[in-house]
Amino acid sequence: MLDKSLLLNKKTSIIPNTFGVYFFMNKNKKVLYVGKSSNIKNRVYSYFKSSLEKDKLIINSSFFIDFIVVNNEIDALLLENNFIKKYKPKYNILLKDDKSYPWLCLTNERFPRFFITRKKKSNKDFYFGPYISKKHLNNLYTLITSYYPIRSCKFKLSEKNILNKKYKVCLDYHLKKCLGPCEGLQSEKEYNYCINNIKYILTGKYSFIINLLEKKLKKLVKKLLFEDAEKIKNQIVAIKELKHKSIIVSTKKVNIDSFYILLDKKNIYI
Repeated sequence: MLDKSLLLNKKTSIIPNTFGVYFFMNKNKKVLYVGKSSNIKNRVYSYFKSSLEKDKLIINSSFFIDFIVVNNEIDALLLENNFIKKYKPKYNILLKDDKSYPWLCLTNERFPRFFITRKKKSNKDFYFGPYISKKHLNNLYTLITSYYPIRSCKFKLSEKNILNKKYKVCLDYHLKKCLGPCEGLQSEKEYNYCINNIKYILTGKYSFIINLLEKKLKKLVKKLLFEDAEKIKNQIVAIKELKHKSIIVSTKKVNIDSFYILLDKKNIYI
């Protein structure tokens, strides 16, 4: 089958055994399929031996192969995702829309809610991501909900409803996961302070948050409130760890030139 295939061109023979993204294209060089692999040469050749109908369709419809080499699996995942969204290839069923990776959402309402979602349902709400690493996403979500108590209920917390005692605190309040704004036990100002801090973290303004926490830590130490100070110290450590692990997929359509500059004693490399 390999000898008869129009895909046997110079590009096929020079595909390396490394991390990368590969493209199958038709006569007009329109992208039909985008894939990734830790060994793109072996992965591309596997299509010729495959008995799957989808793989046969890709081979029979394609005339050209191209590839991009990357340094690691994460880069391959990011690049594959972005190219699929860009080209919307015929044979890529997944990742054509933003359901591929999860988002973190802050609702745009009085006493906003905070949760993980795979669908962007409203243009009014604030979405952060999408996140490519499920582990990082869960760590980030856990950190935020651990240090910033946010309601999980869907109650309409208008001033009228709160004054009329329409709602009662739930289990989250007793577990200290929520401070009870539904019964007026937490003011809107206090709640929004938490929300603003969450936004700082989600937009990558870690240094700003760390600076605020370090000031708070000093005040607690001066007052000899060591138990509270220990909690703040743990929060600072957790945020610093996340600072170096944030991996999200770019959703902006931009055309940019990127430069890397390296200096030593005698030379400058660009």
